[in-house]
Amino acid sequence: MSTPMSVEQYRDSMLRDVVALPFEQLPLTQCLGTTTAATVTAHVAVPVFTNSAMDGYAVHSEDVALASPDNPITLQVSGEVPAGSVSDEWVGNGHAVRVMTGAAVPAGANAVVPVELTDQQLGAAPLPREVRVHAAVGEGANIRLAGEDLAEGDLVLSAGVLLDATALAAAAATGHGSLSVIPPPRVAIIATGAELVGAGQPLDRGQIHDSNSLMLFGLAREAGANPVSVARCSDEPAELDRAVAEAVRVADVVITTGGVSVGTHDVVKNSVLADTLR
Repeated sequence: MSTPMSVEQYRDSMLRDVVALPFEQLPLTQCLGTTTAATVTAHVAVPVFTNSAMDGYAVHSEDVALASPDNPITLQVSGEVPAGSVSDEWVGNGHAVRVMTGAAVPAGANAVVPVELTDQQLGAAPLPREVRVHAAVGEGANIRLAGEDLAEGDLVLSAGVLLDATALAAAAATGHGSLSVIPPPRVAIIATGAELVGAGQPLDRGQIHDSNSLMLFGLAREAGANPVSVARCSDEPAELDRAVAEAVRVADVVITTGGVSVGTHDVVKNSVLADTLR
């Protein structure tokens, strides 16, 4: 008589024999639902360059240290940096450069005053000659420093990570256009038993609806696998042999439900063992 095993022991014994699928190099648009085959590190820093977190004006913080609604500070506007552009403009004392969110902070500035704290209107507007600042901002205010989130070479994703939309965005932000990934395993599910009838179909006496195969289908997909086949078959060995052979042909993993006890019609064990021996 064989010694009973716990579910955990069965699982561990199966996992010892599992071999990873071959990896592929795929563009990010094809990586959703795959698993990283290796660690992913940042090719570039995030942010790549020091940039403005707000639409506003790049300034010297000391120039506006005393600014308030009752004591606005007037600065000369010497240029503009839209997002996607850089400027060689040096921000001298008493001057400001208009910047958009995400734009590189020009040299000489150490803070950004949001446009809401000035006398200038929101939205598109001609570049003013001067701007009045109504509130003080400290050094570094509204500035995102280069590399403050990730430095070049930092770990972005570990190996073995199931890639979701957030992970793909992280890979793209750190300079990757493709990744080395393992595709989702293809899973075939076989439910056995002459008593099983498809979901929604009428039942005869002694029959039940097949719910296990649909549950396994859903669990496989939730786990990141790719269910490619769901089949039902009777307890006839020949029919089961054909179902197993087809499942092995199309899938990386075959899951059966039913037919593994010691009853007269529990034929799955014998079929699988015979197929293994062949």
